[in-house]
Amino acid sequence: MEVCWVLTDKFEPTDTLTADVLKEAGPVWGPYSVWGKVWHDNVVTDDFNTARQLLRNNFNQHCNLWMNDDFYVKLERPPGLNTFDWQVTVDINNREELVGMQLAATRYKIILAVGWDLHSTARYEPKTLEKHLRANYLNYLTAIVKSTECQFVFVDPVGGDVHPGLTEQDNFSIDTAENTLELLKQL
Repeated sequence: MEVCWVLTDKFEPTDTLTADVLKEAGPVWGPYSVWGKVWHDNVVTDDFNTARQLLRNNFNQHCNLWMNDDFYVKLERPPGLNTFDWQVTVDINNREELVGMQLAATRYKIILAVGWDLHSTARYEPKTLEKHLRANYLNYLTAIVKSTECQFVFVDPVGGDVHPGLTEQDNFSIDTAENTLELLKQL
């Protein structure tokens, strides 16, 4: 079964979900900001300065480095690099984790998502920038889940009031880390 993990920038390894446990189950995708905690296989950056520094240090020799296609020419077409085309025109926080999710969703049948905050916009004051940014993030995440047939399992997500756009999807589920690891043994 084609399974992978997709992490957020808030991911913290636990006694249950260590870097080794994640890697045993499948490839790991996540933003550069958590690489020092997990040493994951697929690292996503959407920041030009970070991308330039990573290439200077030959970081792409240690993992599959993914960066925005717009950076490729500006960085003189470096070899050993993967690019993505991010053309979203709205403001979205934590873009790298959403890009990682989108890239993984096109390659695997089961996405195990760890560190995700799925709370709805209900607790925000109306017409605030914070609510607007949260709505953009949740709408984009929902669009990713809607647009593919793979199964998304959000492992121990943050937020008791999960965004209704997600819960309405047949390929969306929530589970505990312990139960997820137990089910992986059966695949």
